[in-house]
Amino acid sequence: MRATVLNVAARGAAVRVKQRLQKGDKLLLPLAFREGGGWLVLCEVRNCTPLDRGFFKVGCVFKEKIDDPTGQARPPLDWIL
Repeated sequence: MRATVLNVAARGAAVRVKQRLQKGDKLLLPLAFREGGGWLVLCEVRNCTPLDRGFFKVGCVFKEKIDDPTGQARPPLDWIL
Protein backbone atom coordinates (compact mmCIF):
# COMPACT_ATOMS: atom_id res chain seq x y z
CA MET A 1 0.00 0.00 0.00
CA ARG A 2 1.19 3.49 -0.74
CA ALA A 3 1.17 6.16 1.94
CA THR A 4 1.92 9.85 2.18
CA VAL A 5 3.97 10.85 5.22
CA LEU A 6 2.27 13.77 6.97
CA ASN A 7 4.81 14.21 9.77
CA VAL A 8 7.62 12.40 11.54
CA ALA A 9 8.73 12.71 15.15
CA ALA A 10 11.41 10.96 17.19
CA ARG A 11 9.07 8.13 18.25
CA GLY A 12 6.52 7.88 15.47
CA ALA A 13 4.84 9.25 12.38
CA ALA A 14 1.49 10.13 10.84
CA VAL A 15 0.68 8.88 7.36
CA ARG A 16 -2.26 9.24 4.96
CA VAL A 17 -3.55 6.02 3.38
CA LYS A 18 -6.55 4.82 1.35
CA GLN A 19 -7.30 1.83 3.61
CA ARG A 20 -8.57 1.84 7.19
CA LEU A 21 -6.06 0.26 9.56
CA GLN A 22 -6.74 -1.13 13.02
CA LYS A 23 -4.94 -0.31 16.25
CA GLY A 24 -2.09 -2.79 16.62
CA ASP A 25 -1.62 -3.37 12.87
CA LYS A 26 2.01 -3.31 11.76
CA LEU A 27 3.43 -1.49 8.77
CA LEU A 28 6.83 -0.87 7.23
CA LEU A 29 7.84 2.72 6.65
CA PRO A 30 10.91 3.50 4.53
CA LEU A 31 12.33 6.91 5.49
CA ALA A 32 14.92 8.81 3.45
CA PHE A 33 16.56 11.89 4.96
CA ARG A 34 17.43 15.08 3.11
CA GLU A 35 20.89 14.97 4.66
CA GLY A 36 21.37 11.48 3.23
CA GLY A 37 20.80 8.00 4.57
CA GLY A 38 17.60 6.62 5.94
CA TRP A 39 15.83 3.97 7.96
CA LEU A 40 13.46 1.13 7.38
CA VAL A 41 11.06 1.30 10.33
CA LEU A 42 8.63 -1.22 11.75
CA CYS A 43 5.62 0.77 13.02
CA GLU A 44 2.53 -0.11 15.04
CA VAL A 45 -0.76 1.66 14.41
CA ARG A 46 -2.04 3.65 17.41
CA ASN A 47 -5.03 5.33 15.77
CA CYS A 48 -6.80 5.74 12.44
CA THR A 49 -9.01 8.72 11.66
CA PRO A 50 -11.15 9.21 8.53
CA LEU A 51 -10.22 12.15 6.30
CA ASP A 52 -11.92 13.48 3.18
CA ARG A 53 -12.18 11.62 -0.17
CA GLY A 54 -11.81 8.15 1.33
CA PHE A 55 -8.43 8.70 2.98
CA PHE A 56 -7.41 7.93 6.56
CA LYS A 57 -4.82 9.53 8.83
CA VAL A 58 -2.87 6.84 10.67
CA GLY A 59 -0.79 7.60 13.74
CA CYS A 60 1.90 5.04 14.35
CA VAL A 61 4.72 4.49 16.81
CA PHE A 62 8.18 3.24 15.83
CA LYS A 63 8.82 -0.25 17.22
CA GLU A 64 12.16 -1.13 15.56
CA LYS A 65 14.39 0.34 12.87
CA ILE A 66 17.36 -0.61 10.75
CA ASP A 67 19.71 1.70 8.91
CA ASP A 68 18.84 1.91 5.23
CA PRO A 69 21.28 4.34 3.58
CA THR A 70 20.42 3.25 0.01
CA GLY A 71 16.67 2.64 0.32
CA GLN A 72 17.17 -1.03 -0.58
CA ALA A 73 16.95 -2.68 2.87
CA ARG A 74 14.67 -5.67 3.33
CA PRO A 75 12.86 -6.24 6.62
CA PRO A 76 14.20 -8.90 8.98
CA LEU A 77 12.10 -12.08 8.97
CA ASP A 78 10.88 -11.54 12.53
CA TRP A 79 9.23 -8.28 11.39
CA ILE A 80 6.99 -10.05 8.90
CA LEU A 81 6.22 -13.33 10.68
